[in-house]
Amino acid sequence: MELVLDCSVTLAWFLEDERSAFSDAAFDLLGEADCWVPALWRLEFPNALLFAERKRRIDRNTRLDALDRAEQLGLRVDPVPVDMRMVSAIAERRDLTTYDAAYLELALRHASGLVTLDRGLADAAAADAGGGTRRSLIAAATRLGRRLAAEARPDLEALLSERGYEPFDDDGVLRLRNCPFHRLAQQHRELICGMNLCLLSSAVAQVGQTDLAARLDPADDVCGVRLHTTP
Repeated sequence: MELVLDCSVTLAWFLEDERSAFSDAAFDLLGEADCWVPALWRLEFPNALLFAERKRRIDRNTRLDALDRAEQLGLRVDPVPVDMRMVSAIAERRDLTTYDAAYLELALRHASGLVTLDRGLADAAAADAGGGTRRSLIAAATRLGRRLAAEARPDLEALLSERGYEPFDDDGVLRLRNCPFHRLAQQHRELICGMNLCLLSSAVAQVGQTDLAARLDPADDVCGVRLHTTP
């Protein structure tokens, strides 16, 4: 399975003030998928770190350490020369910069999902008629749920707490007070809630709690997935 990661996601792994549950989950995907970036990333990523240093968000040693650590991530850099006409056409059609379009072009060419924190790029990826983003995210979420649960087994509630869901009992139903993917779910509810459901369903199955089942129950003040006891 393949995924394309954009600079906004990878940058959040090294800038503490941009870190979120979503970026942490994206980091976990490194062990579940072949993660690709366009060659542009090798310029965009260090440039963003340099700007962060100039704005005094990080110091020089932190920036240099981040560059060294990024080299160890195992990201696969696309070796194919940029097709300027193709990237320009995507940028024009989806109202993107050519820099962002380079990530989407790579995802489309690989028929893979695109993981990003950028709303415009996420909208463009969600509009992919081939459904590559949806299929890849669902598959990755299912595998990630199994792996996280295997590491935490048998304590499902501890796993949910550690991952930021804030579980609580609601008259026999295990509800989740927080959605780690709330910001993205506000923009792409069907896609992100479906991914979250697959992640939690696979985690429940891996832990072996056959008396629990994950169900979608959209609500404004809690996570849209609930875990209820099966008959």
